[in-house]
Amino acid sequence: MRFVLRKLIYLKIYLILLIFVLTFTACSRELPDKKIIIAISKGSGSEHYEQYAKWLKSIDNNIVCIDLYFKSNKEAMEIISKADGLLLTGGPDIHPQRYDKNEEANRCEIDLKRDSLEFTIIDSALKKKIPIFGICRGLQILNVALGGSLIVDIPEDFGKKIKHRSDDGKICTHDVYLINNNSATSKIISLRKGQVNSYHHQGINKLAKDLIVTLMANDSLPEAIELQDMKSRSFLMAVQWHPERLDSNNGYSKPFAVEFIKQVRLYNMNTKKSL
Repeated sequence: MRFVLRKLIYLKIYLILLIFVLTFTACSRELPDKKIIIAISKGSGSEHYEQYAKWLKSIDNNIVCIDLYFKSNKEAMEIISKADGLLLTGGPDIHPQRYDKNEEANRCEIDLKRDSLEFTIIDSALKKKIPIFGICRGLQILNVALGGSLIVDIPEDFGKKIKHRSDDGKICTHDVYLINNNSATSKIISLRKGQVNSYHHQGINKLAKDLIVTLMANDSLPEAIELQDMKSRSFLMAVQWHPERLDSNNGYSKPFAVEFIKQVRLYNMNTKKSL
């Protein structure tokens, strides 16, 4: 009898300890300083879209990436209100009515839902001074959102000196070079000239007044931009190529992910945000 009672007591103590450990672990997972949230404008739906989160997580696997595209605008805005960073990804063309060229819509591949979502979240992110990084379409929509315009079709409207997108689906590459030695971008990359991939038929025409060009292609098309004044405003940077598809050791890939996540963590630390 004593033996049975002793076993029951030990079992009770074990269960109490187990409950304590599980409760403590669950609470620890919800500690505010453990959650770093990066909202992604579109980060699923194909293998290419899934590469964006993988690119960021290759630098810091502790971050939480949330895809906004398949959520309602209300849900997306709730996520942005809690996010520490915003990644604007590649994709179809922005409707040209957004930069007063509505008559050119027949030359574009358009996703109106995405346009509506991204212009809304960009406005919110800028007001909250959330760090923003744009890739390809992300660069273009930031320029338009801040008052700039786009070249509707580079081969037809600008020229074919450099091939910015392959017609047969193969990888297209070209050189880029640094044009602003005092920029934030120049402090991130060690290269002054190098090669990037290229998958776009549109580009910056009129540059938004709050932006500066930091890297350029040999045909003078902007390849990287940033805010003129990130000290008093917020971190905003974008590139025209796809760093998430480049080799991880490429000088035009990893350094940008590292810097963006650094800025996201600084924002989180300074604002003490949590889910």
